[in-house]
Amino acid sequence: MIIFIVIALIFVTIFLFRKKTLARKHVFWIALGLGILLLLISLFIASFGYFDIDKCLDSGGRWNSDASQCEY
Repeated sequence: MIIFIVIALIFVTIFLFRKKTLARKHVFWIALGLGILLLLISLFIASFGYFDIDKCLDSGGRWNSDASQCEY
């Protein structure tokens, strides 16, 4: 997931450097902001599965990874 973020950040930076209207210092901050935003979104999406597993284990169950279900 993080590899996709790095690749997207590289493409955004290359695209913004081609534009002559933006100053180079603004390009760095825009690319950094987009990278942080993509990282936060991916962490938010990835956390959903973690909380399901944690809830299962806290209630005394066993998490079945193959079925993505809690077994009691």
